[in-house]
Amino acid sequence: MMIKTRKKRTRFAKPVIGLIGGIGSGKSFVAGQFVRIGCAVIDSDKLGHEVLKDPEVIAKLVRWWGGEVLDSHRQINRQWVARKVFSSPIELRRLQKLVHPKIAILRDIMMRRLAMDNRVKAVVFDAPLLLESGVYKQCDAIIFVKTLKKNRLSRMAKSRGWGPAETTRREKFQMPLDKKKQFADYTIDNDGDLAHCVSQVRDVFFRVLTRFDRSKRAGGRASAD
Repeated sequence: MMIKTRKKRTRFAKPVIGLIGGIGSGKSFVAGQFVRIGCAVIDSDKLGHEVLKDPEVIAKLVRWWGGEVLDSHRQINRQWVARKVFSSPIELRRLQKLVHPKIAILRDIMMRRLAMDNRVKAVVFDAPLLLESGVYKQCDAIIFVKTLKKNRLSRMAKSRGWGPAETTRREKFQMPLDKKKQFADYTIDNDGDLAHCVSQVRDVFFRVLTRFDRSKRAGGRASAD
């Protein structure tokens, strides 16, 4: 489904693909399959971890929340921060206002480097808040990673030790899945086996490349097929 309200973005030299889906849907796994076929991934979680190492950010969080925000190495305790912000929408918004602009700077630096790398066919954004943060406006295509809730809960229990209540609590701070789906140009079903996922990734990537090339020739943004 094409996004009717997505604004025309500044043209990047290569296709930019955004991944959306629920917590535990396997967006990072799907991103990894795109890497296998020549894409580069910009992982917002990893960039966020880098931002939390910034001395200015550390100092500000200590001023906000006190020394208990630090671990034994005097670095930000991300688990402590997660407990703090996912129990307070106000604190979550305050943290996002601090770190999101810094993440955007790092993302732009990576984009400029990737634009010059002939090995990279496209760039994939793996960002938990792709829609909420407005980053989707930079994308040529948005893919919804569809996964049954029971499978998502199982994955989070195995990978992070979260119970159903914790996953559900965190999802309340994100856009509901039914609304996320409305932003998607394509859907990848991630409930099957590896071969099933890989086949869908390759098919969608071919469609994205075709549409991107067609758009460049037309001088605008072509519709999804």
